[in-house]
Amino acid sequence: MDDDSVEPLMLGSIASQYYLSHMTVSTFGSNIDSNTSLEVFLHILSGASEYDELPVRHNEVMS
Repeated sequence: MDDDSVEPLMLGSIASQYYLSHMTVSTFGSNIDSNTSLEVFLHILSGASEYDELPVRHNEVMS
C-alpha cells in the first residue's frame, strides 16, 4: 500500500455492501470472534438497529 492510497477496512466494506450503520459493524467487530457461540451471535445480530423499523406482523403499523 502506498502512502497516498486509501483503502477500506474489512468492516467498512461489509457496512457499505450490506447498508449497515457504522454502529452496527462496530458492535459486530468488537463482540464477535471465532469463539462466539451461536446463542451469543444471534443475540448480537438481533440487536442491530437495522431491525428497528422492520414490522414483525403483516400490515403492522409502526408508531
